[in-house]
Amino acid sequence: MGHILTISLFLVFILLFFITLHFGPIILLPIGLAIIFILILSIQSKKVFFWIIALALAIRPITIDLFFWNTYVFGFKITHIYSFFLIALSIFAIFRLKVFIKNYNYWILPALFFIYHFFMGISILQGGKIFSSLEYFLRSAGGIPFFFLIGYLLEDEKELIKFLKIILIPLLVLVAFSVIFTFYRVEELYMITGNQKQFWRLKLLYHDSTQLVIYLTMALIILCYLYYKERKIYYLIFIYLTLIPIYATQTRSAWVSVAFIMVFFSFLLRSPIYLIPILIFGIFRYEDILKRWDYAGIEFAEEAGFSGRLSLWKIGLYIFLNSDIIKQVFGQVVGPPFLILDFHNQYIYWLVSNGIFGFLFNISILMILFIKTINPLISMIYMWIFISGFLANFLIMPNVVIFLWSILGYYLRKRENLSFP
Repeated sequence: MGHILTISLFLVFILLFFITLHFGPIILLPIGLAIIFILILSIQSKKVFFWIIALALAIRPITIDLFFWNTYVFGFKITHIYSFFLIALSIFAIFRLKVFIKNYNYWILPALFFIYHFFMGISILQGGKIFSSLEYFLRSAGGIPFFFLIGYLLEDEKELIKFLKIILIPLLVLVAFSVIFTFYRVEELYMITGNQKQFWRLKLLYHDSTQLVIYLTMALIILCYLYYKERKIYYLIFIYLTLIPIYATQTRSAWVSVAFIMVFFSFLLRSPIYLIPILIFGIFRYEDILKRWDYAGIEFAEEAGFSGRLSLWKIGLYIFLNSDIIKQVFGQVVGPPFLILDFHNQYIYWLVSNGIFGFLFNISILMILFIKTINPLISMIYMWIFISGFLANFLIMPNVVIFLWSILGYYLRKRENLSFP
């Protein structure tokens, strides 16, 4: 038996060697994820699953998304492969731990959200677009399994705080490097934006500044919540440090949502004093902020207006208004051709992709869940997503979707036992 196992392992390593020669070493990542998943099949402990899921989510910003954002295997992005690995892992854990979905308040709403977007993804297959179908599902409903799993794994607020701190630690690494390279410019870590007015946007090793600012904003929200709960000064220091690279990313959707978050943060603490550093910065950098606010993207003429967003919004509305009545009601996903379009506006994206019905369906589900779980953490997350949604569409980012639904899951399972200030 030992000899058979040795020979089998030897043959497997030879096979991996030749596969690596043909596809490159990157092919080892999905193979490694598959092996890890197989090893996890024997796990039944709730505590072990907590650490596996928390660490798998935590390492993503400083590993997969940082180094492999534009890397493809078999035509599919490594980042998406990792997202599907996380989804498969969470679904397996749900069944392994026998999570009962009816233990959640309003469980039917995320279930309907999942079913709706699952069938919308299936409809994209009409055009033979397998990758587009999978990507649509990932971006739209990929967070729902985490709603049920994270809600089950986090028993109380102490567990929530622990989970948030695990997620936060790698994000603080990003904050530290982002602050350093905000003041010490290395061209490889920046991207140029603007047409007639050109600015440098901090991005580190990410594909673009958007990915960096997503994780910086997550860090800011978690830090604000932890400071609100524990009042430790080092959280406050990191809050202000995080604001520095958020400004350097030149991401105006984040600027606006972060401004609302900080006002809300000072309101929670019942003191406007927390806004003083931001007001001082705004006064001294007033002209620079105005210049950075009004520019056209490098691919647009300056007259395109507001970074080309006005042109993109017009294109989106033109597509919607000139579609047939079925696509106006049910969206572009009801048949070919289908593309995941970026209009830099979450609401126009929903209107074009999902039609009037899907637009109202998405907003209604998310707003009902917000009303039923309203509390400081959820409020800051919703401010970020829905306010920035007028200038961007972060809710098609798998990492944002997973974060949102994870926190919603915790509060909807525990709401009857919690009091929210």
